[in-house]
Amino acid sequence: MLRVMVRDDVICATTVGVFVPTLVPGTPLHTGLTFGRLLRLGRWYDLRIPPGVDGFADQPLGRYSPVEYGTALMRVRRRTGRKRAKVKAAVKSMIHSGRTVRAELDGTLYHRPAPDALPFVAVGSRVRAQDTIALVEVMKTFTRIRAPISGVLERWLVRDGSNVFQGMPLLVIKPDEDGPSGQNLRDRAG
Repeated sequence: MLRVMVRDDVICATTVGVFVPTLVPGTPLHTGLTFGRLLRLGRWYDLRIPPGVDGFADQPLGRYSPVEYGTALMRVRRRTGRKRAKVKAAVKSMIHSGRTVRAELDGTLYHRPAPDALPFVAVGSRVRAQDTIALVEVMKTFTRIRAPISGVLERWLVRDGSNVFQGMPLLVIKPDEDGPSGQNLRDRAG
């Protein structure tokens, strides 16, 4: 893990390398959350939110962007007062409530079965337990990410085509309160 610095609500690099963001704009931030990876001298390093940063991800640098000392990696949209407490509560419930689906392995996350196809599931769509909700590709091998519970897809935490790492939060499913869920965007045949 490499340290980053914060200047005027901007998280900046402290070394040279190639940056890959792992969050989408609007993701609630909390201390220790991995927001990107940096390739430096042939080795990948996690970049985590430092203490004291509270708010939402805003304007992350593009994928595979070369960076040097002081390069802005991501802007932070801050919240204050009561909104700050709400953000902390929302982050805690999203990450620790058991509704968050996490990556089972390192690879590239895809929300859709093919580049020109509809997503497996859109935000607001119902999913059933064991429905395919995404794919993770590693060396041209695709592994299905399945919904652990029935419910409604509340939010994607990672962009389509982003690199993901084992244990990384991918999406949030709001559990069904009254039994099985309905149909998704696509009819799944196996």
